[in-house]
Amino acid sequence: MQEADISFFQRDNRFLSIVELTREAGGAPKARTAEGRLRRSIRVQLKTAAQAAYFTQEEQYSMTPLRERMQEDTRLRNFSPETQRTYIHYLEGFAKYFNLSPSELDVEAIREYQLYLIEARLMSPQSVNCFTAAAKVLYRTTLDLPWSDAHFRRQRTGQSLPVVLSQQEVERFFAPIGILKHRAALMVCYGGGLRISEAVKLKVSDIDSSRMVIRIEQGKGAKDRYSVLSQSLLEVLRAYWKQQRPTEYLFPGRKAGTHIQPGTLQPELCTGLRRQPEG
Repeated sequence: MQEADISFFQRDNRFLSIVELTREAGGAPKARTAEGRLRRSIRVQLKTAAQAAYFTQEEQYSMTPLRERMQEDTRLRNFSPETQRTYIHYLEGFAKYFNLSPSELDVEAIREYQLYLIEARLMSPQSVNCFTAAAKVLYRTTLDLPWSDAHFRRQRTGQSLPVVLSQQEVERFFAPIGILKHRAALMVCYGGGLRISEAVKLKVSDIDSSRMVIRIEQGKGAKDRYSVLSQSLLEVLRAYWKQQRPTEYLFPGRKAGTHIQPGTLQPELCTGLRRQPEG
């Protein structure tokens, strides 16, 4: 086995420093309050954005034939760029744990690593299942091994209710965000249940006030869907439209025909978090 394959999923430690910065931006979690759970949710989004910013700079780490082949396979299956980066991220840890190329590991190694993630890393069932899905693509598609679904055991995941903030908590969170465009975009995320990457791509025509719905085109999984448009959110968007007068994209960028980028909203999230009272 070539040494290049052993470093298939390895990377440097610069990404860790980015994650630490996002953790500092979020502050210590307050898991027993709704506001604290919102803090944790936003820190996860910040970490995801930082991870995406790191892995888009592909020249910072070496490509190997096996890694490149897997990335081609995920593109052929039309996985989103974020899913591709996430799968690579989990498989990097898998290869690093055994200090071997994944092509030299078997189903027992997958099982051992799953137990490590559960018992030592204390990862959630969703995170463990994400690794399992990545391993399934690698071994069944890229390496073309005749392993059945039984070799890729998934954890059962529980169901939890979403965190619902009071009106005062919502107002207190959004009040420090001074730029109307950014505040409106984040309120669309919270009020309509959109991801930041979906909200920034909205067009003026996607806001349907007659049916009180928001149309999301090519969201997660490259699927279109509708979300509910509340009366209070509609009033915010109308006030924003009267001031900004966007024509194509609801939240346009500096250049004509473009929209703002998800990273533009991250500092605003930090602003809302830092100014929250600790009590």
